[in-house]
Amino acid sequence: MGPALDHHHALIRKLCNKHRGYEVKTIGDAFMVAFRDAVDAVELSAALQFDFFNDMTWSQQIDHVYLEMDQQVTQDMKALEKAMYSIALSQEDYGKVWNGLRVRIGIHTGFGEIKKDPVS
Repeated sequence: MGPALDHHHALIRKLCNKHRGYEVKTIGDAFMVAFRDAVDAVELSAALQFDFFNDMTWSQQIDHVYLEMDQQVTQDMKALEKAMYSIALSQEDYGKVWNGLRVRIGIHTGFGEIKKDPVS
């Protein structure tokens, strides 16, 4: 997963600069980015989703793993008689809605409080 994580980080950092974000910290695959304006944060999140989906350099293995997981979840839910949850996609349709790494993005707004951390 090393090359995928490196690519993930490069895409995020490129777009953070473009959307006036400041990278506060990174832990693993998680980024904390600060903005002066919530609009910039929303625009970054939309650009990230768009670029992650449209990036054709992701390994096909990533999609293969996700597709297998989705199919297993569907089978498990059907076994539990929760047929309404059936979201199984054909391999052809899968590529229309998913590509490469999946990312979650959370946006929090409000004024921050600056405090000195006694540890750092």
